[in-house]
Amino acid sequence: MIEPLGQLGLKGMVSAFGQAVTTGIRRNRSAMEILTERLKAEAAHLGTLGDAIKSKFTPHGNS
Repeated sequence: MIEPLGQLGLKGMVSAFGQAVTTGIRRNRSAMEILTERLKAEAAHLGTLGDAIKSKFTPHGNS
């Protein structure tokens, strides 16, 4: 899974995924638990990023 991410040029994702796997293994987590935690973290990041983009293009006073 790491190799395709690298081929796509997603260096940050490769690093984050590698770190998540390493941490998950140390904590005796299953593959499903590791992937779930990674997906939750990514969703939180994208939500924050989306909020930042939306606020940049939303006129003040309009939500």
